[in-house]
Amino acid sequence: MQEFWADKIKIVDLLTKKDIQYKIPLNQREYSWWKDYIENFWDYLIDEEDNYFLWTIVLNKEFQDKWYKEIVDWQQRLLTITIFLSILRNIFYDLKEVEKSNKIQWSYIADLDDDWEAEGYKITPWLSLRDFFEKYIQDKKWNIYESIPETKEEERVFDNYKLLESKINNYIGEEKDKKIKKLKILRERIKKLELVYIEVSSWEDAFTFFETINATGMKLSTADVLKNLLFKNTTKSIEKINFIWENKIVSNLSYWDKDFDITKFIRHFWLSKHRKITDKKLYKELKNCINNELYKDYDSLILDLVKHSKLYWIILYPNVIDFPWLKMPFYHFLKSIDNLNVIQVNPLILSLLKIIQLDKFNEINTLKIKKFIEKIENFIFIYKVTWKSPSPLEWLFSGLAIDFYEINNKDISRKNLENLIDKSIGKIDKLFPTEEEYKVNLISRLTYSRKNENIIKYFFDKIYNFSEEQNNNNVTIEHIYPRNPKTLKIDNEIVNSIWNLTVLWPIYNKTASNNFPINKIEYYKKSTISNNKELAEYIEKKWDFLEEDIIKRWEKLLNDSWNIFN
Repeated sequence: MQEFWADKIKIVDLLTKKDIQYKIPLNQREYSWWKDYIENFWDYLIDEEDNYFLWTIVLNKEFQDKWYKEIVDWQQRLLTITIFLSILRNIFYDLKEVEKSNKIQWSYIADLDDDWEAEGYKITPWLSLRDFFEKYIQDKKWNIYESIPETKEEERVFDNYKLLESKINNYIGEEKDKKIKKLKILRERIKKLELVYIEVSSWEDAFTFFETINATGMKLSTADVLKNLLFKNTTKSIEKINFIWENKIVSNLSYWDKDFDITKFIRHFWLSKHRKITDKKLYKELKNCINNELYKDYDSLILDLVKHSKLYWIILYPNVIDFPWLKMPFYHFLKSIDNLNVIQVNPLILSLLKIIQLDKFNEINTLKIKKFIEKIENFIFIYKVTWKSPSPLEWLFSGLAIDFYEINNKDISRKNLENLIDKSIGKIDKLFPTEEEYKVNLISRLTYSRKNENIIKYFFDKIYNFSEEQNNNNVTIEHIYPRNPKTLKIDNEIVNSIWNLTVLWPIYNKTASNNFPINKIEYYKKSTISNNKELAEYIEKKWDFLEEDIIKRWEKLLNDSWNIFN
């Protein structure tokens, strides 16, 4: 870090710093405080025994030669404090305490120039909230109850204003003299709130700072600082680049999951085509990519992010219509990877998707690619089951991704692609767990639990080879010997082991319930899965299914599954 400065100050000192205003950059999240946050803020404020310490504000002084400092962290509280002060200002004004009202306005909310004329506000929100916040909170001429909030942010400001105003009115009571006295108490309490004031010299330093103190719960992501970097260096307007970021990149990735971590995509994007790099060095690498001539300018980087976000969307939310005819195995591959919940392979998938989507894909040996993705899938399952460290996976798949990215850019001929696939399989084989590692770990790894449901269904899908209509989404996990029998007990560890499980249609599973195996035969026979019919024949012939049968089944499934996955 180039420079770092910290001190403890009061809110009154923060808001009255001469010639300094605070700006919330576009990379920051929208105003998101809701009722519970306001309740906590209020309880803290009126607690007379509290020491007034109120967390940490982090500012970027990179633009100190201008009129503002950027808020890196604490923008939610500072906006809420401004709302609170605007309510005090308005109530003082309604009580004919004009001087006190103006003092709040011109000391803590707005600035005056040397001619006592308005000169901006202490805090400048991001574009999405700026007009509403300036008009109905910071400008004392307007009444917020005459506003019509149009966005969720504006609604939160409106709702929080009403809630805080209600709490203040209840606190100050009805008698005018007591009202003024209690308003002054609230004004002094907000002014005396203490915070740790931290200044950094750049967004890169801010990122490093947050990494260093991440254990405290504060967080600044690579996506946050990259967005800020792009906005400062693009040739496009702020409005245009913000539209591209939010409506093309973010919307692609958070289509179903609003909390999706954009940083995860950015890192996988980088690992899929450039050199392997750790999380810590990613931002610096992105910042230097223009100087290193990987991109001619930041606009080119933005366009590349947009293009890859569309491909990453396919990884996150695979849709069968994106993979017609010969490409269908890749769709099933993506669904399997989703069930296995292994994200380290995503850089390689990004590179392969670019090849899969090429018009000349049909000229390439599709059988070779099919065998390659089957190899990847089987490797991931066995690697996951054997509890090995995931770290080598990222380096393996990133290296392979870069190889496929380079061949895609240079020569995508059938021969070159087949040679690369053979070399890639060789690299995977070097990390492939042994048969002994697999068999020892499968016993403990695939124990039944809600968390393991997807991977258990995946296991039986591979062993039973479900028909098209009988896929993972249509089956439930069935305990052959029941979990909660009324009589006869088998150890829970054995009952919940993979060897006592199968998959069954929900309607049959529900009816079979906690019956003993002998009473479930008819449901197993109705199953479209041939292995369940064989299981029914075994139970019917033996007229029982107890611990020794579970162990016997264990030996068969263990050997069969190793042969399939290996």
